Amino acid sequence: MDRVLHPVFATAILAASAALLVFAAASLAGTGAAILHYPYGGEYGEGIVWQQMRDVLSGRAYAPLGVFPALVYHYPPVYHLAAGLLARAAGLEELLSGRLVSLGATVAAAFLVGVLTHDALRPTEARLVRLGCAVMAGLVCFVLAPVGMPRTAFSSTTRALCAAKPSLRERSSARPRPSS
Repeated sequence: MDRVLHPVFATAILAASAALLVFAAASLAGTGAAILHYPYGGEYGEGIVWQQMRDVLSGRAYAPLGVFPALVYHYPPVYHLAAGLLARAAGLEELLSGRLVSLGATVAAAFLVGVLTHDALRPTEARLVRLGCAVMAGLVCFVLAPVGMPRTAFSSTTRALCAAKPSLRERSSARPRPSS
């Protein structure tokens, strides 16, 4: 015999879970706001990425190694250009603009997780159920390591995850849904 939770109990569990997720996301947002204006490196790779951005903007990146210490460029310059353009366009300090781009990528990745979740649910599900699941899936992104650790919310891993999400959405929408 299948046991089904009483609707009041199930609603209470969902409400408590949602409250915990909102609290965790708000806590990360508060810590993130404090890190934005921290004048020193918050992650071990920030200084290297900052120098790479300066090299990309000056045209010295991706050139033969001639100056030591040499910097290796692992990624295409999309992040570097976005951070540099934001710094110049808005008149921001370069470290702050890089952190803002990273934070924006983190929020965009969480939003895309919510969109993927929404799209993965059957269209016959109630609209509120699909929306609630999408919001909770997006919020879960903020409590999972590495994003749940404030320093790594600004890391290249988060930026790479954000860049991969649109292709995941295209792949998920192309896949036929299994019949029940």
